Amino acid sequence: MCRLPLVLLAVVLPAYAQSEAPDAGTADAGTADAGAPPPPPVMSVVAPPGVGRHFAFTWDSEGPKPGEADVQLWATPRWGRADGREQVDVRAGFVQGLPRNWAAGVFIDATPSMTGVLQTPGIDGRLTLRLQNWNRAGQHFAYGSQVELGAGLKGLSAMVLVSGDAWLGPLRVGVNLDGFTETGWPGSSGAAFGDAVFRQTVGLSYTLANGFSFAVELQNRLAWLKGRYEGDAFYFGPSIAYRGRRFWWSAALLPQVAAVKPEHRRGVGDTLELVANERFTLRLSMGLLTQ
Repeated sequence: MCRLPLVLLAVVLPAYAQSEAPDAGTADAGTADAGAPPPPPVMSVVAPPGVGRHFAFTWDSEGPKPGEADVQLWATPRWGRADGREQVDVRAGFVQGLPRNWAAGVFIDATPSMTGVLQTPGIDGRLTLRLQNWNRAGQHFAYGSQVELGAGLKGLSAMVLVSGDAWLGPLRVGVNLDGFTETGWPGSSGAAFGDAVFRQTVGLSYTLANGFSFAVELQNRLAWLKGRYEGDAFYFGPSIAYRGRRFWWSAALLPQVAAVKPEHRRGVGDTLELVANERFTLRLSMGLLTQ
């Protein structure tokens, strides 16, 4: 019977020693002084979580989660075309997250403009519907697609976009391919059938721990008017974005840095001046995620 207390003692002593383990970090144990400052934190290479876009012109593939709505407001001034047209594309609306990585959006678009030497004013407006889907392939890649259909004062429009994103820690690369076309109502003064734009956009960004992203974006834009090729413009410029827990914004200025003029306009005007592409494009956008 005397062996039973010895067995209990053998079990209790190790447990007691484990409960005293925190005291092993004192100076008496031969470790660092308890009064010494803690070691500096290890810097994380993972970009902080946030909502919204990493770029101003390059679309992120992923959209809002099911039950979330991203309320957005955009302004995109454009100027410097050969025909003297200056315009501002204004967009307001929201994108609603749906199950199975789908999202649907509704936007009101307005485009006040000034055209020609006399700066003749004009305005276009439309209601635009968007359907979006995305998926992830592994932990560092996402891809998606968008379709937009619009109808308004001057005619109809359609846009199809495919996108891909790759990221590693704070570094991110985004690629977009999209085509846009519009046509006026019969008898209207809107865009003619065959007016179209085909764009390829690439963005490279670095996200800081405070949610700010600094980026550069490159866009190649080909245009057709009434089915006739009207040139190819290359844009390159800086971009900045902020992604918070519920609020986001982005801004970018893309000046035209090169151009390919159509055959019928070569030797006419400035080498960078195109009829269907502007010399400067500025975009400001913001959004608020609600549930």
